[in-house]
Amino acid sequence: FNAFFMFNPIKDPLNQRDANLLGIYGGLFVAPIIYPNSVVHANFPIFIGYGTVSYELLDIDQITTKIEDSDRFWVFEPGVEVEINVLKYVRVAIGGYYRLTTKVDLMYENNEPILDDRFLNGFSFGLRLRIGMF
Repeated sequence: FNAFFMFNPIKDPLNQRDANLLGIYGGLFVAPIIYPNSVVHANFPIFIGYGTVSYELLDIDQITTKIEDSDRFWVFEPGVEVEINVLKYVRVAIGGYYRLTTKVDLMYENNEPILDDRFLNGFSFGLRLRIGMF
């Protein structure tokens, strides 16, 4: 599962109040590895899944007062990582990923769009800690 939320709220253009985006998605994760027994090796993670995102208006204490809208989406996220075998059962990877989603239609009550319907798409970078039998 992957979850996301905002540490710094954005200013809602329609209501001039603070707003927050939060969501979660989960699905199938596969990661073909080239030369897995080498100390440093390449990894090509692919994630396919389904999720939901909500747009919330906040009060002065940064507490949700109203969920303006929410929507569900499919996600496909390929990536490339450089992975290091730290211990026999521990690996650390640093990588880049590109998230592609179906359209996410977040709308105000007057049917005006809140954000661009492709706002979740884009590049990201990350650090992963993997523990297990490889």
